[in-house]
Amino acid sequence: MKKIMMKFSDERSREFCIKTCVVENEQTKEKIVIKQNIFSEGKKHINQMLRNKSLLEAAYPHVKICPVSMEREGLIKFPFISGVSLGDKYRACISENNISEAEKLLQEHRKLIIGGENNRCRFKKSAQFIQVFGDDNWGEDIPALGTANLDSTAENIIYQKDTPIFIDYEWVFDFPIPEDLVIYYNIRDMYHHIREFEEFYPLKKAIEFLKIELSESKMEKAIKHFFNYVYIDKNGAGYGLSKFMNEKGIKTVSDIQKSEEETRIGWEKCSQELLEKTAILNVFEKNWREASQANALSNQRIQRLQSEVNQLQAQAAEQQQAIETWRQAYESVVNSRTWRIAKKLKRVLGKK
Repeated sequence: MKKIMMKFSDERSREFCIKTCVVENEQTKEKIVIKQNIFSEGKKHINQMLRNKSLLEAAYPHVKICPVSMEREGLIKFPFISGVSLGDKYRACISENNISEAEKLLQEHRKLIIGGENNRCRFKKSAQFIQVFGDDNWGEDIPALGTANLDSTAENIIYQKDTPIFIDYEWVFDFPIPEDLVIYYNIRDMYHHIREFEEFYPLKKAIEFLKIELSESKMEKAIKHFFNYVYIDKNGAGYGLSKFMNEKGIKTVSDIQKSEEETRIGWEKCSQELLEKTAILNVFEKNWREASQANALSNQRIQRLQSEVNQLQAQAAEQQQAIETWRQAYESVVNSRTWRIAKKLKRVLGKK
């Protein structure tokens, strides 16, 4: 077997640190994805993916779930799925400047995130939800999903012809989670991976289009809590924190706090400068808009005057042509033999 790619997700809490490897059979060219725990605490997380497949098959009847098999405890294998990702389809919308197709994809993505009708329920806060997403005041009885796949992101959905396939399902939860939160999380992930999509179709517009009603700040807070759940160990430290400190030469947590404070002050300063520059740009935009309107009116007047000048020139040309015609007729008459004889007779008869 030839190794094609290897990725270490070792910045997480020890129980979630895993290694992902893509290998290829050099004879058959068949590729396999292998996932295994890095620390002994992570075996449960790896084994959970087998159960996640069963959960998804029950909740997402219109999506094919990538097969998985256990080689041994803490090591599982997936076939490598090739095809066109939903992310690729989003990128094509940008290159083709196709807004209507992007909105169709957003609607399709939303359906893939929600799953079957039997997956929809009403939200009721549970101990599991509080552990993963925090104890914020969400309210009860709002639309929720009984099984939520936080890996139904654009890059993890592959199409083979018209069939969508979930190729990864590491983060699947089987307790009620607000529907809007799951949709927002997965759509937001697409914007993080396809940065240029924000300019093409802003996230705020996508939130409105998909009718996501929950507060964005509240959902961001829940996502932050989820990241803390993944990356920080139960004792408040984490392998990722230690790794970061070693790489940056940081000796104490207070150094990080000091760095964070400096970053916060710098961010606030940049934010203030951005507001000031935005105000200046708004003035420029207003002046430019007014100048553009005045210029448009001037162009209309110039075009109207030019049209009048053209009409006068055409009339003058017609008059000149008429004068030339009469002149030629007059010269034709006075230069004729008949006219000369008539003038001669007039002189002769005039003498008598």
